[in-house]
Amino acid sequence: MILISVKEILAFEKKIASSLVEDNDLAMAYVNFANELAKEKKMDPTGPAFIALHMFQSKNDSSGIVQACMVITNHLFNDGQYEHALNYLKLAEEQVAGDEKSPLLAYVLNKIGFVYFQLKKFDDAIVAFGNCVDMLENLGDSGSLNELPKIYCTLGFIYQELKQSERANEMFQKSVSVARMAGNEAEARKYESFIL
Repeated sequence: MILISVKEILAFEKKIASSLVEDNDLAMAYVNFANELAKEKKMDPTGPAFIALHMFQSKNDSSGIVQACMVITNHLFNDGQYEHALNYLKLAEEQVAGDEKSPLLAYVLNKIGFVYFQLKKFDDAIVAFGNCVDMLENLGDSGSLNELPKIYCTLGFIYQELKQSERANEMFQKSVSVARMAGNEAEARKYESFIL
């Protein structure tokens, strides 16, 4: 992945400095810049994301901290640096912890579960995914119907790794049921193929 230079960051700041007065606006511009680097230019977004993170931390802006952490997390995860990604996920979780009605907390818990899955820390993954499932079921929005089958499926793979085939099949069956409830028959058939 290509690194962005300090010169490019300074040029970006100079370009936006005159139009943005509030620190939070500038920090959010850095988050957007980081996302653009990662998605459109396939460049390392961590420089601008770290700048945004520190700006949000200085203002105690929880939502901004989470957004900056997620940019960093996604980059680290895609780079296979799961332990480092987990550190930023934990920082994000601290910012939204206690808000059991927050879709953002559910999103963070889902990411934490998936990082634990990659690290083969299955007990921790089960706890994180379980908490995420509880939240998503309580939220009951349409986005939950898209995420729940994926989480149940991942739990199925975890239980397969733990040699708990009955529990694995139960999770795969839940994936099938929720996918069908969401009207996604193709996904349901895919999850059904995992049942042993």
